[in-house]
Amino acid sequence: MKCFSRSSATFCFLLLCLSVAHTESFVDDGKPSAVIAVGNDWTAGNGYLEASGVERFLYASRYAGSGDVRIRARLSLESLDGSAASFVIGEDSHFGFNGARQHEIFVSGSVFNGVDVGGKKTSEFIERGKPFEFEAIRNGGTLRILIDGNEIVSANVRNRPLGRFGFRPWRDTLRLYSFSAEGDLMDPPPPSTQNPGYTLPIIDLSRQTERQVVVDREAGQYLGHPTTVLLEDGKTIITVYPKGHGRGAIVMKRSEDGGLTWSARLPVPENWATSMEVPTIHRVIDKEGTKRLIMFSGLYPIRMAVSEDDGNTWTPLEPIGDFGGIVAMGSVERLKNGNYMALFHDDGRFLRNKNERGKFYVYKTISTDGGLTWGEPEVIATHPAAHLCEPGLIRSP
Repeated sequence: MKCFSRSSATFCFLLLCLSVAHTESFVDDGKPSAVIAVGNDWTAGNGYLEASGVERFLYASRYAGSGDVRIRARLSLESLDGSAASFVIGEDSHFGFNGARQHEIFVSGSVFNGVDVGGKKTSEFIERGKPFEFEAIRNGGTLRILIDGNEIVSANVRNRPLGRFGFRPWRDTLRLYSFSAEGDLMDPPPPSTQNPGYTLPIIDLSRQTERQVVVDREAGQYLGHPTTVLLEDGKTIITVYPKGHGRGAIVMKRSEDGGLTWSARLPVPENWATSMEVPTIHRVIDKEGTKRLIMFSGLYPIRMAVSEDDGNTWTPLEPIGDFGGIVAMGSVERLKNGNYMALFHDDGRFLRNKNERGKFYVYKTISTDGGLTWGEPEVIATHPAAHLCEPGLIRSP
């Protein structure tokens, strides 16, 4: 402030230094200028950039640092049918526009750890096919997410750098009209040249098409989540998978030559069409030596089907108890005494059919009769800052 006197009056002038934040544009009128595309299937439309399906990401070529930043985008979602499309920030965090089962907005990952969206429905803020304005604003230690000016959620990010940011369509078609940011932006860190601490070779099979076999394909239908079991001859493989993402009628196929060729879709019990989750299949042998295949279908209640002729015939899905869970049972392992232990997880919604989302817990259940019946679930693991889910179990040799 500078002051001077003239006659009896004193005049003061406040000199302000105004800094105008520089906006960096990544997509403008559908034209990409500084983006990193993952999936290589982003195509230009009429004023937008578009991609569909899983494993498609579009990241800004810059990272968000630990200072204030404002990320803006104009986008639309063409399906909104439980798509799990999301804004991605950091290495593991998502603000999801549309949840897979409840059609709710959701958050996940370390940036949003402990944040509760409060069951906000996607339909409150977004219309299918209609462009909307998205903002992620970091001011001090708080990150706020807004849609069309309405604050949806905020997270305490303290002074941590936020890292990379972008969008994924997942099971939707995402159209990105514009995408920009201003504030504390930085170049991505250079790739690490340090010794990773292990000498195991890394082999990428994704481009080795000569090693790949198409097991099934259906126009307009998502087919994924296959689980398999290899029988004792070392050649026969049975696979089961849902007609849909995470739920849908169960399909079964069989290979007699180690996966080189596959049967047509095999007949299965009628109520396998009612599966609400990803099926999992396992070999079990009871204490008398009887071999069985068992297949689980999760949510409430967890159900199971049994085959005692190596998968040629099966029972219908039947509840294994008055409890439910997610991705049941990802792992089944025989114990030293001949019992079997199976693992699954739940976040409070399905264990007792309360539909109240909370902390993630990993549960075990025990079978003493070769997988025919299962005991009450017991908690074996949880974590204060991580969502432990889809547990894997391997016996030590």
